[in-house]
Amino acid sequence: MKVDYSKFPDIPPGYSTNYNKIRNVYQVYRDYRVFDESLGRTVTKRETIGQIKDGKVTYSKLYLARKKNAELEQKLTSGSQQRHDKSKELAAKLNKAVKETKLDQRQQAKVIYPIEPIVLAALISALAGETDCVAICQLLNEKADFFRGLYPSLPKQPITHDVAYRSLLKIKAEQFDQFYQRFIERLVRKSSGKVLAGDGQACRATGKNTEASDKRGAYMLMNFYDSSSRVCLSQMIIADKTNEITVGPKMIDEMDVRDCIITADAMSCQMSFVNSVLAGGADYCLAVKGNQDKSFKELRSLFMTTHDDQIEVHCDEVELDHGRIEKRTVSLIDGHLLSAPLRQKWQGLEQGCIVRIRSQRTFKSSGHTQTNERFYISSLPADERSAQRLGEISRAHWSVENRLHWVLDMHFDQDRMQAVDPDYISNRVALNKLALAMLENYRYWLWECGKTCDVLSIKAAMRHCHNFDNALNCIAWSQGII
Repeated sequence: MKVDYSKFPDIPPGYSTNYNKIRNVYQVYRDYRVFDESLGRTVTKRETIGQIKDGKVTYSKLYLARKKNAELEQKLTSGSQQRHDKSKELAAKLNKAVKETKLDQRQQAKVIYPIEPIVLAALISALAGETDCVAICQLLNEKADFFRGLYPSLPKQPITHDVAYRSLLKIKAEQFDQFYQRFIERLVRKSSGKVLAGDGQACRATGKNTEASDKRGAYMLMNFYDSSSRVCLSQMIIADKTNEITVGPKMIDEMDVRDCIITADAMSCQMSFVNSVLAGGADYCLAVKGNQDKSFKELRSLFMTTHDDQIEVHCDEVELDHGRIEKRTVSLIDGHLLSAPLRQKWQGLEQGCIVRIRSQRTFKSSGHTQTNERFYISSLPADERSAQRLGEISRAHWSVENRLHWVLDMHFDQDRMQAVDPDYISNRVALNKLALAMLENYRYWLWECGKTCDVLSIKAAMRHCHNFDNALNCIAWSQGII
């Protein structure tokens, strides 16, 4: 009897059938040739994978187990190949960025350890909140086979933290900043009206010297933070005999701030800062306090004497954490109502407005109420839409404190970084900020793809990136590779 194989499409090609009269079944088998070492020649062997009975095919357990193992092996091989391809593409992009930004400042004749694997290891390690040289070297040594697969010229001897220090974290801050800009480029959203919050941050454990005669305070860095993209766009270490007042305008002049709104605290409320913002094609919203005594007094007096018909008001009520309710009232007055000397002092204010934000916070448990008033000057016009918008802008400014400075101090232990070299401090901080920018955006992608039930917190995202493959995926996603 012949078998109609078209009725049994599941039978693999190359297999035949043999009728067993005693059992009334068709055995499904194949013959194959192998070399028998005991006989010293090639022999024919038969493999039976199942049987056909009553028009149905039944496969043996051994065949099914072998088939499943082959599928798993193929899947693992495919996954490993995909990981290798992704890693090669990431390494190629990183190598290009290192070369074009001239990141490697060492004397090439003396170089033993290439800088590219150190940079990649530093990025992977930073995603877990570890940017010190010891952590970078530990990762490089533990995953030496992986890095050697990408960089065959990698020496076999373990790397020491001194090599990492001299290779990466001791280069000039200007060079590292160029590399930083290349890697945040895809994370920054191009949109008009976004808020760039400027503020200074101290690295509290830095700059201290044991000799009292040569002791200096902690180093400060000026940051400009994109509140919508959640990325620090620019940073600059504040050198001796300078402060935010001089550094801020210089940084704005070097950035593309067109159609943005620049916010800053009272220390940066200076004419040079305002002039730089307007020259860059942006608007400003700056806090005014006692350091601008005459301006502050006139602003406060104007709100007390101006008729309600000339004041634009927007109110909202928000329930905060820990049983607090906050009512915010944003009031605007047209800038042309200010005195002539004040309008001449602050460029753009005559077409802009002055702002008062009154916050009334009530504690549910005690019924106690706290009231706070803050004053701002802005180049935005005083209309009904601006009242609500300026309330949002003032809150967006605090993202530089809550989403950047606080996270760097709490999750990246930046306050505990003990160092005295300005370039080393600047590069370590930039590495932290680059990792934070990747994590901030990667966690939303994980949620949108259904890989996590909810949007991970930054701390949870850092734990997620303790896994080497997850950290690679985070960097690859940030660069558009996956």
